[in-house]
Amino acid sequence: MDLQRAKIAFTLHRGREAPPLLLRAAKQLENLDADLAGETYLDALLAAMFAGALTSGVSVREAAQAARAAYPRSRPPRPPDLLLDGLAVRFNDGYAPAVPLLNRALKAFRDDLSAQEEVRWLWHACITAAHLFDGDTWELLAARFVRTARETGALTMLPLALSQRIGVHVFVGELTEAASLGEELNSVTEATGIPPPPIAILPLTAWQGHVSEALERIETTTVEVLRRGEGDGLVKAQWAAALLYNSLGRYRDALAAAQAASDHPPVLGVAPWAALSELVEAAARCGMPERGARALQQLTEVAHATGSDWALGTEARSRALLSRGRAAERAYRDAIGLLGRTRIEASSPAPTSSTASGSAARISALTRVGSFASPTRPSPPSVPKRSRDAPPGSCERPGRPRANAPSRPAPSSLHRRPRSHTWSARDSRTPRSEPDCSSAHAPSSGT
Repeated sequence: MDLQRAKIAFTLHRGREAPPLLLRAAKQLENLDADLAGETYLDALLAAMFAGALTSGVSVREAAQAARAAYPRSRPPRPPDLLLDGLAVRFNDGYAPAVPLLNRALKAFRDDLSAQEEVRWLWHACITAAHLFDGDTWELLAARFVRTARETGALTMLPLALSQRIGVHVFVGELTEAASLGEELNSVTEATGIPPPPIAILPLTAWQGHVSEALERIETTTVEVLRRGEGDGLVKAQWAAALLYNSLGRYRDALAAAQAASDHPPVLGVAPWAALSELVEAAARCGMPERGARALQQLTEVAHATGSDWALGTEARSRALLSRGRAAERAYRDAIGLLGRTRIEASSPAPTSSTASGSAARISALTRVGSFASPTRPSPPSVPKRSRDAPPGSCERPGRPRANAPSRPAPSSLHRRPRSHTWSARDSRTPRSEPDCSSAHAPSSGT
């Protein structure tokens, strides 16, 4: 009974109610069915990750500790067993020690599974692949997940499958395909009453540049995830806000939103790392590199642990934003080379030049999705050159100068320390076309 109640709570709400129910059910099953107990521990850990900072009972670490202590095995591990082992290490010992175990689990999931196994476990595998910056595996498993969910008529799992496939399409710049699946997702969620995962809609709307719609969705999502206790959804809403505000030149608002997202422990998918990248960009544009230094350090640790081109390219691009002169040039070129070997791109790169500003134009186009730089916008035909030694914190996005603006912000406004500024979804619905590093309103905190 506890297991069924827990599964229903997790499927319908993905909030704070499910983790303690699932953990209790897993403990009850230990002496009855070891395999089912292990599967339930994995569900409990995933539910705790979804609840995140909004949990009212079982934390991620508590679920990971319980799973590690209570689930011995005497047979060869199955793919979900490998995943549980890796996630238990991830949240007990840290990211880097878990990477080899999680890669082993993903390799097992890439092999042929039964349709029942795919419907049951590919969601877990997809979010793990994204968390490891493994774009190829994420794309492969997400496509299989959607196909199997459709073929088997698994309506409760189809929204989760579609959300993962939409996420992949967005990160490789296929916004038309993502929007098409978004329509299917809306139809399915209306029929089932299951809320769509935020990863499916929020980034897509932001990248499409639908400002009013994006802000409305962010606010609605924030209210909903706070109500049901879905901390992961809150992180994604804050990341989407930072993404949107950076694209609008509202760097102070982007910095506040990205900082709010980054203050939560990173637990699921790629969104925590995406928020760090947005934080670096906003801090650099506002001339506050010290605000981005910690985020860059975290990105560096993650990138070196995974070793993937996507992760290393994202880290290099973020490092370039906080560098100047030849160091920035080298970092931009590193990012171009690394991300150029992946499918993580949104449009054709702009022409390069030997200057850092030329590389910035190319990397802005190439990594618009790859390093979460901004929603879709056309690459400029040319970019005004800037001195190699100009401060990295220019509050202008390359190629988007303000009308009648000086070539560089005045030092008094560029380097002014920010007022206490917290992010809230309840923000102005009217986009501002000019950067606001030096003067931004401070909305009331909703987080």
